[in-house]
Amino acid sequence: MQHMEYQKNLANGQIERAVQTVKNSFTEAAEEGKDLYVVLLDYRIQPAKDMPSPAELLMGRNLRTFLPSHPGQLKPTFDVERAREALRKRQIIQNKYANKHATVLPVLH
Repeated sequence: MQHMEYQKNLANGQIERAVQTVKNSFTEAAEEGKDLYVVLLDYRIQPAKDMPSPAELLMGRNLRTFLPSHPGQLKPTFDVERAREALRKRQIIQNKYANKHATVLPVLH
């Protein structure tokens, strides 16, 4: 059995950035008296660079918002297999960067 060691702050940079974004959004919403669930909905419906939004991946369609939209926009618009392939590619890249600074630990006896 080989143990891998990694530096936590290097491997979780994207997660830390996402948490910072949500915290800032919650802080602004609290100052303005907005509903936190609406802020969370707005965050979840934002698509990523090369993929549909997390809500669209989960539900298979766009979610309704408080902005006016055509009912046709709420129907599925993406290919699930293509989205899975893009997600897998992104995970491979993330894994490569996470393991970039990993070292093999000596075998324990």
